[in-house]
Amino acid sequence: MTEFNQRQLKLILETCDAIYQSSNSLRESTKTLVEKFCASHTQRTVDVITNNYVFLGHIICALRAGDIIADEMNALWPKFEGAMVEEQMRRDMSWKVSEDQMGSVMNWFDIDRQRDIVVPGWRYREQHSAYVKALEDGNANAGVEALYVDLFNRAQTEQGVESTDPASPISPVTTASQTTTGETHAVKPEFKIPDFDPLSWQLSEASLDRLNMIQNAVSPGVDKICRMLTMVRLPLDADFPKVVASLEGAAPTELADKFFERYSTKVKLATLMQAFAHTRNSDRRSVENLMTPFEREHAKGADQITDEALQFLKSLYLAKMNSMVSEVVAEVEEEYLNSKENASASTFLGTDNLSVAAGVLLEAKYRGGLGGRLVTLCATSTMSLPRSKIQMLITGTYMGVKLFGDKSGSLEDIRWFPCKRTLYRMFKNYHDKFTLEEW
Repeated sequence: MTEFNQRQLKLILETCDAIYQSSNSLRESTKTLVEKFCASHTQRTVDVITNNYVFLGHIICALRAGDIIADEMNALWPKFEGAMVEEQMRRDMSWKVSEDQMGSVMNWFDIDRQRDIVVPGWRYREQHSAYVKALEDGNANAGVEALYVDLFNRAQTEQGVESTDPASPISPVTTASQTTTGETHAVKPEFKIPDFDPLSWQLSEASLDRLNMIQNAVSPGVDKICRMLTMVRLPLDADFPKVVASLEGAAPTELADKFFERYSTKVKLATLMQAFAHTRNSDRRSVENLMTPFEREHAKGADQITDEALQFLKSLYLAKMNSMVSEVVAEVEEEYLNSKENASASTFLGTDNLSVAAGVLLEAKYRGGLGGRLVTLCATSTMSLPRSKIQMLITGTYMGVKLFGDKSGSLEDIRWFPCKRTLYRMFKNYHDKFTLEEW
């Protein structure tokens, strides 16, 4: 930088100082903004700090004017520096890094759907089928209808309804979970997610290349911030123009490269992934607890399992695995419930024991789902004791016991009124089971 340029810079700096010192609102707000910037990630978004470079310029002027003491800034520095760099990366990533470039959690953690989800899912499905078969065998031994009678009897007791039912030919049973004989019963299988140790986990070569590509994309913005941060540390230096001149002589991303070299690969990855997830200001503000960006430098020792960055990476892995595993478990459970509901519907239609039919409705809990399918089946299929079962569905009660939980209140309040289409179907099949007035 020539002597003329240095003089030019000195005049610019003096002009900035004069503008800053003439604005009382700017002098009052700058220190407060610095403190809030360090205290909360919600105070770093564009609606609060419109431009990070201008904000750093204000801080330089505040330090030179004595509104912010150098010791105060030094105390805030470790958190301020990392937060400022991460915030600039977050803003730049919204237009410099695409979703394809960033990749997914599966890319970063080398999750293979076939190896980690599909194949273990087959094993889980087989184990679940064995578990269901064991339950069905146990129910067959006890008698399916006996289980429903027992369910109805327990509901009578819980609701405080006195039993007026004549002695049932079916005795109460002990369910699989209520054994007193010491027999071994089936245990429901679990689709367990393999444990993930972020400390021993290493990025693949492909992931390292992707990380370098993203780092290079945000480096120009980080480099500018690092240059401004260097000026913030030396605003009272008598040779301040020379300091700026030395920065001008640095390579385009030299300061950014030096900054990134201070941190481990995992710390950089965690910070970049967090920043990319919050490129929209609303996303950043919606996060309650933010991982501390650039938490541990190499100089402070190797990564520790307790570091926020490593725990953040672990949470991303587990969240993705949980999501995919839940899909498999939900699919298997739905198949089981559908088959169970079909069996329950057959029992309801065919049984001559109204306590059994009431037990089926108690298990259904609501008039939607299985209850809704039973209504449709009652309207379109042939069943035994149609009058009593239709009354049971419509009133939602049997012998004073409430059968459904979708409505509360008195027995009259929980009454259900079928639509005209369902009513017509019932009338068509069972018109002789009710009087015209009842229809």
